[in-house]
Amino acid sequence: MFCTLMYSQLAGQAFKVEELAAFNKLDRAAFKTEIKKYRYTFYDKTESPAFILFEYDSPDFYL
Repeated sequence: MFCTLMYSQLAGQAFKVEELAAFNKLDRAAFKTEIKKYRYTFYDKTESPAFILFEYDSPDFYL
């Protein structure tokens, strides 16, 4: 059990609440630069060529 806990702690990514609060204050470009310092990878679906936003997908679009 100890090995499992230790492995999950090493394999996981953890941030402090203060770090998360600081991330919320960054713009998109600054966030990407900052997150790379932690060697943390993330996938942004909106940057994928498969992402298509239609007008009716928008919460403020009314028929």
